[in-house]
Amino acid sequence: MVATIDPDGAGDDAGPGEDTAVAVDTEPPIPGSARRAELDTALVTMGYALPPEECRSSDPVVEGAFIDAIALLDGGRVGSARDADAKALAVLDRVAGSARRAAEYWVLVAQARLYAGNKPSTVLDAAARAVALCNGWAATHNAVGNAHMRLDENELATAAYRRAAELDPSYAAPRFNIGLIKLKANDFEGAIRAFTEVIGRSPDHANARLLRGQAYLHEKQWDRAVADFKAETDRDSTNARAWLLLGQASQQSGDDAAAQVAYCKAKELGAAAANTLCPDTP
Repeated sequence: MVATIDPDGAGDDAGPGEDTAVAVDTEPPIPGSARRAELDTALVTMGYALPPEECRSSDPVVEGAFIDAIALLDGGRVGSARDADAKALAVLDRVAGSARRAAEYWVLVAQARLYAGNKPSTVLDAAARAVALCNGWAATHNAVGNAHMRLDENELATAAYRRAAELDPSYAAPRFNIGLIKLKANDFEGAIRAFTEVIGRSPDHANARLLRGQAYLHEKQWDRAVADFKAETDRDSTNARAWLLLGQASQQSGDDAAAQVAYCKAKELGAAAANTLCPDTP
């Protein structure tokens, strides 16, 4: 079984949250160059490739809104439809008049719509606008790929992700997404290759080892699956799914004692599938 993982790492229009008001900054404005540096840091933290110089906003007010939107989107996922996702859209809408000629604006709108559960066609529309404004920015093509994946248009998604990877070889997200598509299509060898590329460039990438391990499971490469799931539990000891899969891989490799430990850890963390695999002790 493939774990539910969003593209990058990511239905009907969702209504706004209870409070979509935006706080007014009453402190002295941050100088433009400092605000731009803050935005670049936020983009990198969220896993975006940085835009080329010619595609970067130079308006501190707009950049401040982008920073606020990124903070609100942190922790979201496709279709999560949290209040924070609606608030991010509201923040972006407030600067639409001065920001709509910026590719960064449309990339963030596409992400916010994806998380808010907006119709996939509206996500694609925003992503396409971003590409039109900055064809040389890898993140715009990754956004297009995310929209096509949401529409189950996997060939178009793959083409967009490949273009993103060509534009920025250090950008992990499109390679991860290609691996996700291959895993869902049961192309396990292709998934292993894609996730191995991601891990080679970003050894601590969230979920890359988890999904490569699942591909190894399907290929009956038990020891390699164990190694990946063990690495994932070392990275995030609270990942119940990783512990459950570690138990399965350990059992298949013949290490029943390690499997029992992993199953019980998964049960402790709330994995319902582990309930019968870790009997209650008297």
